[in-house]
Amino acid sequence: MSRSLAIALVLCSWLCCTGRARGDVGIVLNESLDTSVARITGSGHSAVYLSRICPASPVKLRLCGPHEQGSVMSNYTTLGEDKPFEWNIVPLSVFVYGVPDPQSRPLFTSWKIKNALEENYREKVLSDYCTGHSCQTSGKAEWREMVSASSERTLYILIVSTTIEQDRALIEKFNDAPNVNHFNGATRNCADFTRNLIDTYFPHAAHRDVMNDFGMTSPKAVARSFARYAHARPETQYYVLHFAQLPGTIKRSTECRDGTEQLYRSKKLLVPMAFFAWHELPVDGSGLVDLHALEAAVDGATALVAVMLANNETGVLQPLDRVVETVRRASDTAVVFTDAVQAASFLDLAESAAGADLVI
Repeated sequence: MSRSLAIALVLCSWLCCTGRARGDVGIVLNESLDTSVARITGSGHSAVYLSRICPASPVKLRLCGPHEQGSVMSNYTTLGEDKPFEWNIVPLSVFVYGVPDPQSRPLFTSWKIKNALEENYREKVLSDYCTGHSCQTSGKAEWREMVSASSERTLYILIVSTTIEQDRALIEKFNDAPNVNHFNGATRNCADFTRNLIDTYFPHAAHRDVMNDFGMTSPKAVARSFARYAHARPETQYYVLHFAQLPGTIKRSTECRDGTEQLYRSKKLLVPMAFFAWHELPVDGSGLVDLHALEAAVDGATALVAVMLANNETGVLQPLDRVVETVRRASDTAVVFTDAVQAASFLDLAESAAGADLVI
């Protein structure tokens, strides 16, 4: 049996399991698509998995009955339904595969298959909420993103256990509150929705990364902070599920990035980077940054100093501690940023990159 088939069978059996004794909540981290604003931000999407809460309707919650798999709650720029709902909730298997029974999931996907799954869901579940022409026909109606998400992207679910009292409190909170969309990309986006929902269970367990995301909340920051919270608390019974994007003709998704990662790596942002990057520093005969040139280049107006900790082509390790020391002598406000990806497998980054303000 191939490894990929074995993993698929394990995940399917997990989805099919029934009568689960424990309850869970989890952050769903969806990889990024090459569409709309994601083409520039690379941020992906964030949602929430609830193992003991199921849809009473697409816009109301209830406790799950026996043999139900739980659900996923999410919000988008606009769900595109007849009323401007902030969020929808769908069964887990519908979210992941587009079908109520995971044993009937597609093993291959295309836009034609995904569109058929969306229409089937709309006719059977959304008929009272999606009667307008735009909702029924527009590809921009984002309720479609909640049907067969694995057709178009890989996703991860970071999961911890909950109590029945916590689940009941969440149901009461969301069923009593107005479900009205106030989406704002900067201050009230999908990651903010996830963070606020998780805070209902575990206050301050998920939070933004103000520095790396330039004051906004990103899906990756919320997931990363939640993982750190759970790792530090073994009683949460933390674990992660991975659903790979289905094979097919749909373009492959890409890993989520926070703001500084995308700024550093994306070719689409080379022009804005060039606007700010006035100085490229020389290196010596060994490939090490010239610290005298660095000190001469940095002054009170310098905003950012970027250095690659380990070069993947030459193997050179930059003296990051001396770089930081040099920058600090010349400027009290300049931020030191290091790309430590290539060094992660053989250096202790907690020590080697300790002086940097931003690390990826």
